[in-house]
Amino acid sequence: MGRTIRTTSHQFQKEIQRLKQFKQALSPADKRAFDDIFALVQPHLMACGYVVHEMPMLIYIFSILLEMQKEITNLEEFIQEDLSLQIKE
Repeated sequence: MGRTIRTTSHQFQKEIQRLKQFKQALSPADKRAFDDIFALVQPHLMACGYVVHEMPMLIYIFSILLEMQKEITNLEEFIQEDLSLQIKE
């Protein structure tokens, strides 16, 4: 019989579980940040499933970086628009 392949969601939860002791040692504010950071992976779980990698956490981290980069780009655009409006005034 073949081995059962874990779903991407299950694998992701297993990786988060491995960090349980680390998370417990964090301050309450850092625990919230931890949860917020790993929530960024959720929209990319389907895409993560297409990548077979010996270290799945790397794929999750890359998903986090994608979301953070999108946020940075949005903030940069907001600042540029705000500066443009200030110059026109």
